[in-house]
Amino acid sequence: MTAADRAAVRAALMSTDLAGSDGALERLARIARDFARFPYENLTKILACARTGEPERRLPAEVMADHERWGAGGTCFALTHFFGRILGAAGFEPELLFADRSYAQDAHTALSVTVSGGGGGG
Repeated sequence: MTAADRAAVRAALMSTDLAGSDGALERLARIARDFARFPYENLTKILACARTGEPERRLPAEVMADHERWGAGGTCFALTHFFGRILGAAGFEPELLFADRSYAQDAHTALSVTVSGGGGGG
């Protein structure tokens, strides 16, 4: 991950008010609610493809910059990658999951996070 991507992850995590959160489950919920400001959209991917002629992987720094500039977000791959990095920086251990769609294998992504006991830990 580049320095710009690490900075985007830190900025996204710092924008979440974690003060007074009671354990890992509440921290996770607060981070998820805050991250929900990034909309799912395809336009940024289409524009990147138009510039280069092929789809580009949009990393956290680009997703953050486009969000700050235009209120953009990203596709499941860009958003899941960014969210996973944020959760990792917050002390969680997210597991990346791939899902098949009717038209292709590994065409969708999601994260799984285990929180032991629903309270403490990380």
